[in-house]
Amino acid sequence: MYHSTRDQQHVVSGAQAILQGIADDGGLFVPEKFENLSDLIQERSPYHKLCERILESFFPQLSFGEEIKEAYDRFAVPDAARVSSVQDLFVLELYHGPTAAFKDFALQILPILIKKSKQQLGNDKRTLILTATSGDTGKAALEGFANVDGVDSGIDIAVLYPSEGVSHVQKRQMMTQEGKNVQVFGIEGDFDAAQRAVKQAFLNEGLKRDLEKWGIEFSSANSINIGRLVPQIAYYFYSYQDLLQKAVIVQGEAVDFCVPTGNFGDILAGYYAKQMGLPIGNLICASNENKVLKEFFETGIYDRRRALILTSSPSMDIVVSSNLERFLFHCLKDTRAVRDYMRQLEENGFYQLSEEHFEKVKRSGIVADYSKSPQAHQAIRELLEESGYLMDTHTAIAWNVARKKKSKNKMVVLSTASAYKFAPDVARAIGLEFSDEENAMEVLSEHTGVEIPQNLKKVMKQQVIHQEVIQVEDFAERLLSCQSNRRMSIRVPATSANMGPGFDVLGVAVCLFAEFEVEVKELSSDRPPEDIRLELFGVEPEFQNKENLFYKSYRYAAERIGSSLVPKTLTIKVHSEIPVSRGLGSSSAFIVGGVMLAFELSKRPYTKAEVLEVANAIEGHPDNVAPAIFGGLRASMQEGERAYSMPLPIFDDLHFVAIVPEERFSTQKAREVLPKEVPFRDAVFNLSRLAMLIAGFCNRDYSMLRLSLEDRLHQAFRLPHMPHSEDILQRAGDAQGYYVSGAGSTIMILDESYEKVQNQFEGCSYKVLHLKVDPDGAKIK
Repeated sequence: MYHSTRDQQHVVSGAQAILQGIADDGGLFVPEKFENLSDLIQERSPYHKLCERILESFFPQLSFGEEIKEAYDRFAVPDAARVSSVQDLFVLELYHGPTAAFKDFALQILPILIKKSKQQLGNDKRTLILTATSGDTGKAALEGFANVDGVDSGIDIAVLYPSEGVSHVQKRQMMTQEGKNVQVFGIEGDFDAAQRAVKQAFLNEGLKRDLEKWGIEFSSANSINIGRLVPQIAYYFYSYQDLLQKAVIVQGEAVDFCVPTGNFGDILAGYYAKQMGLPIGNLICASNENKVLKEFFETGIYDRRRALILTSSPSMDIVVSSNLERFLFHCLKDTRAVRDYMRQLEENGFYQLSEEHFEKVKRSGIVADYSKSPQAHQAIRELLEESGYLMDTHTAIAWNVARKKKSKNKMVVLSTASAYKFAPDVARAIGLEFSDEENAMEVLSEHTGVEIPQNLKKVMKQQVIHQEVIQVEDFAERLLSCQSNRRMSIRVPATSANMGPGFDVLGVAVCLFAEFEVEVKELSSDRPPEDIRLELFGVEPEFQNKENLFYKSYRYAAERIGSSLVPKTLTIKVHSEIPVSRGLGSSSAFIVGGVMLAFELSKRPYTKAEVLEVANAIEGHPDNVAPAIFGGLRASMQEGERAYSMPLPIFDDLHFVAIVPEERFSTQKAREVLPKEVPFRDAVFNLSRLAMLIAGFCNRDYSMLRLSLEDRLHQAFRLPHMPHSEDILQRAGDAQGYYVSGAGSTIMILDESYEKVQNQFEGCSYKVLHLKVDPDGAKIK
């Protein structure tokens, strides 16, 4: 269980602490006790197993499968972290993750913790992650949460960063971030202002009420969230295991750690590791010119009344260290005292510990010092010249502080970022000339022989998406605006059903798409009539009105799922490649698009299975809508009102040639020409062909597909009513197999030699489309 640093009676579960992020009273959640895990150091274990064991200790109600391993498999080195021996110190390299910073260790895991917590609590609200960053947290959080499937998770993220207080690479990483669940804002101010804005948003009851109407709640990806802090404990245990395995130390020998820190989260993870039985001697808190933490540990006075100094180690340019509040509680065990000190800091800009409390802090095993930027630059240059080792500006601060601290213990310096995230300053430190930030990377790599991380090289070429810079006091208003103003694109593939003898049983999604660009202005819960604007491209004029199937499906789905939210203005632009009423699932695409819009605007998590249920109720049978939603080749059936759909394996190079005539063949006419009764032998014929059709797809047997596509129940009756069919089949010649797609009038031809089939139709009046199977189905971006 967890309680607030400011009120020991405010107790919640681990899952609640993760989702809530910050306590209602403004305090931070802390664990009631620490489990002793000293047994973890006795033998080396894979990093993901080590992390999983620590997570289970803090959050026993959450269970983990392969997710932790998959998260750390994204790192560039096998064990996610690496310990290097450099001169007489050891460097714990924490920058081999997706964004080249130590924040990746926690922020690849936090999305998993939030999803698991939502499931454990049965929470179906949308979660909006608020994050302030001094540079590295923002990109690491965006990278972690943008990869979360917004359809299934219901998680969005908003990041706030000081526009002029991060490195060029850090800024590019955030400004180029893709993802439909992502919002990024620069502010005219420093990190402390950004952090203050996020905390105020958490405590803004009016803002929370407005978002609650839309089923949205806040959480945080900053280290104020206990779920962000706990995964970082693992790399302290990992480095100790590594030194033990290399026989640098013996079992139980104390090790010191020097940590470059601004917000006090990274070093607090080390403090937690020590409480859990890891043999740590001293934890050394290394600061840059913004030395508020050094002064606190020397005097017991925390004083934020100073100008922030912008340095070449911007992630440490902080004067309000949020996690120090947690540390204070663990030292003092007194929530009233912590609450009083935090009130003094807020009201007066400083607090001074009592003599008794300061003595407890001095017994904690944490000491502090600082280094100035010029000395850090000198250390970068000297270490490269003497040992060939390249470090960034933050690691250099810690390196200098570690050098000053004399200790009998082995010393591990935490290296928190790649040198290439701060390439201009590192290049200047070693006397290199360059033309711009990108050139600084190239020059630095050429001079040192150290490769530029691929993820950083890539970001310099990506398109800038997020350029907005706001006043920090406007943050709450912009949050509201972004949640109620939405732009999205819904892409749905064409589908081909009635496959030979399939008859409303089999369907396949093909690479021909309808794209629905939707812009929503101001969602309302009082249900006024919307101002709908439809702009349809590639669609016949008679469909360009409110009777359009996309809009009708959207309204039906919104009513069915009980969504009370209606857009005051809704603009829909449709770009459709799918010919209408030609048997290629144009109606299914519009139905699925409208249903997905309704679910997306409902502001709650949903699954594609739920989309299928509603779309099937509109379409009447699932053979077309199921592949449009899920992609691939699907077998579907209906039981009562419930639709079921399962994928069938198909070979990667399955090709269709679609022959699309100008004539339409309406569904009504297609049904009218069918006999009311069929001979028993024909029904058996079709059933046997259906079984073989499935086997033919699974075994990549084109000759079997040709035989099994024969149909006696509907195709034979429809072809004579299609004036183009005789000519198409004559041109197709000895193609492996064909069938009428859906109700018609398109004829689909399967053949291993699809180029030959296409050539046979050269110069004809039909539209000839070479189509591959779309594996993904409907997507929102």
